[in-house]
Amino acid sequence: MTSVRNLIYYFRVVWDDRDYDYLFTHDLLLRKLKKRLKRYESKDYVFNQEGFITKPLRICVEILEREADDFYDHTTNQFKKTESGIVFVSERRQLETISILHAIMGKYSMYWWD
Repeated sequence: MTSVRNLIYYFRVVWDDRDYDYLFTHDLLLRKLKKRLKRYESKDYVFNQEGFITKPLRICVEILEREADDFYDHTTNQFKKTESGIVFVSERRQLETISILHAIMGKYSMYWWD
């Protein structure tokens, strides 16, 4: 039954998947991490002590959501203001945040899978 639910859950991501762009890999990873975060934030999950698991996972989800929302302005390669007033340099900042994503995943991902 779990396999059928997963098939339905990931169907759209797999259907839209293409081999020529890294964003499709990020879409699949984002979907997986969001599902995992929802599970860990549920009240019946007892192993999440003081956000040890959820805090780095939430940061990774945020980074991947920025990628999905085209948060970085690639056309001007300058600054882009957000609603919260934060300013990011597009290409350089994007590379830095992706490096942070990979560092966090390298350190914590072994705790995210059962």
